[in-house]
Amino acid sequence: EKIKKDLIKAVRALDLPFGDGVTLPLYLLYQTASQETEMIFNGENGDQLFAGWTNKPIIAANIYQFQHPEYQKDFTEQYLQTFHRLYGYEKRIFTSEIYN
Repeated sequence: EKIKKDLIKAVRALDLPFGDGVTLPLYLLYQTASQETEMIFNGENGDQLFAGWTNKPIIAANIYQFQHPEYQKDFTEQYLQTFHRLYGYEKRIFTSEIYN
């Protein structure tokens, strides 16, 4: 019952709707920790601050492409391979009406 009430409080505390599984646990952590401290560092959003997990292949490609020119790709191709899981399979997946 307490979790149901706290879930509603946690949702109301958000600026925007956000569907992350750690929202309620972090809210509960804050509720408990705030009794003794004003600040908590938990690493949440650190990935975005430091370029994110999905950006690491792009960063690595940019660093190493000059040492291994046989693997050199342009930025657009590297971006699409990193962020779009179906990149390269479009013609197999979509009908010609959608793809063209």
